[in-house]
Amino acid sequence: MLKELTEESTPIYRRISELPPQENLMQVHEILRQDGRSTAVCEFAEGQPLDELLDSGRVFPALEIRRITAQLCRAAEHLHQHGIIHRDITPKNIFLDENLNLKLIDFDIARQYSGNREQDTALYGTEGFAPPEQYGFRETRFTADIYAIGMVLKLLLNGCPDCSPAQEVLLRKIAAKCTRFVPEKRYRSAGSVRRAVSRSRWLVPAGITAVSVAVLVGIIAAVLVLQNVSRDAPQINEVQQSPETSAAETSSTSQNRHDRGNRAAPAAGVSHLRHGQPEQNHRNN
Repeated sequence: MLKELTEESTPIYRRISELPPQENLMQVHEILRQDGRSTAVCEFAEGQPLDELLDSGRVFPALEIRRITAQLCRAAEHLHQHGIIHRDITPKNIFLDENLNLKLIDFDIARQYSGNREQDTALYGTEGFAPPEQYGFRETRFTADIYAIGMVLKLLLNGCPDCSPAQEVLLRKIAAKCTRFVPEKRYRSAGSVRRAVSRSRWLVPAGITAVSVAVLVGIIAAVLVLQNVSRDAPQINEVQQSPETSAAETSSTSQNRHDRGNRAAPAAGVSHLRHGQPEQNHRNN
């Protein structure tokens, strides 16, 4: 796909073309220059933009919401690791194919973070998804993309068909932290958002009370203890019975020797008598 660039966007597209590819980020293959104009050769994004899917009535269950958010965070993480802020993470720039594989596109207003400005030199952004600082309050940082990810998460939750009340509350708390007015109070990285969303899947289902969880944990603990006791019991018995067995074996050995001795004594006497009788007869003669 060919994309004509402005003078302002050419440097950032060239910078992104130098990055290693990332599966959730549209790849920029090269920048062509002709007649004083620049054109980017970009990867073609399969599927439909998220805004069109939502406008058509498409809703996403909790599992798919977590997957979409995780992929979006990975795309932002890749840019942030190389010092680039996207600044326009919106549903129109998020493409999903039929298998929900995500591509983040459009780097027209992305910029390299410098960290030494009071505000951005150019004020751009999509209303409803750009953070307050992107309108001139201060220089945008990576937390500007965190804000936009939170707004996308809020939008997805509005139509979640299977989110339990507890699940929705937890995910909305994550989105609320992403979109706090003060950038320093948001999540500090896209990776932090991704991990928080991933942990939300371990939420206890609605209808299960804390008492039920405590009882279940107690039962599991008791079963484990019984298994350990059962496994260790033969070893204990073996250790306890070993001295008794040895004593019994010793006693049995002694008894056998005694019995053999008793049997041997009469035999010796008989032998003596047998040998002694001819001697007595010889004397008598």
